[in-house]
Amino acid sequence: MALEHEITAISVTVPDIPQGRLMFEGVDMANGPTFSTSTVSKVFFARTGYWLRWRERIGSTVLDGVPVQPGRSASHIRQFTLADIERIAYALREDDVLTLEQLVKTLRALAAVGRIHDLII
Repeated sequence: MALEHEITAISVTVPDIPQGRLMFEGVDMANGPTFSTSTVSKVFFARTGYWLRWRERIGSTVLDGVPVQPGRSASHIRQFTLADIERIAYALREDDVLTLEQLVKTLRALAAVGRIHDLII
């Protein structure tokens, strides 16, 4: 499997995942969906919100030296975009937290949501 992207050396080839770059790289996320820490953890990683916050604290969500920094809602709740979640997934795989199979499942879920919201084809 080989989805080569410019950011890391992780490679995966999956027919329904865009090749050669991050799916949401350069995509305007302003009108896309956002997700809370708890939702990201449960829906995309089948874990608790505590687990994701812990992974952030120990540096597992840093991809190529850049930590994923979610935005905040008007009420100061952290809000992750699909692009944020994609970068977290690759960072977790790079840190051997996710298996390749878990990464592919997460990327497929992200792609499905991105297509529903007309962010990707």
